[in-house]
Amino acid sequence: MRTPARPGHLRESTADPLARPTPRRCHLDILKRARHTIIVENNYSGQFARYLRSETSFVPDGNIRKYDGEPFMPHHIVEAVKEQLAGNTNLSVPAHEIMV
Repeated sequence: MRTPARPGHLRESTADPLARPTPRRCHLDILKRARHTIIVENNYSGQFARYLRSETSFVPDGNIRKYDGEPFMPHHIVEAVKEQLAGNTNLSVPAHEIMV
């Protein structure tokens, strides 16, 4: 009989398979077939993009990073994706607007 998971912890079987530290082969095949791949991270250094590259040799076409402690707003991602698809940059860092 399996013991229940501790509060705040997920069992391996209930965790999202895409959130595993190393992507499975089928996930990597999907990434390689995509026209454009952009990694969105709430992190200054792009840890996940670096980890993905070190484990799989896959390099995304672009990155959207935000590291001011605030969450992404939908328009941040939309504007950054448009900018990257236009070929203007491959790294976007949206700024959080303060509304009063």
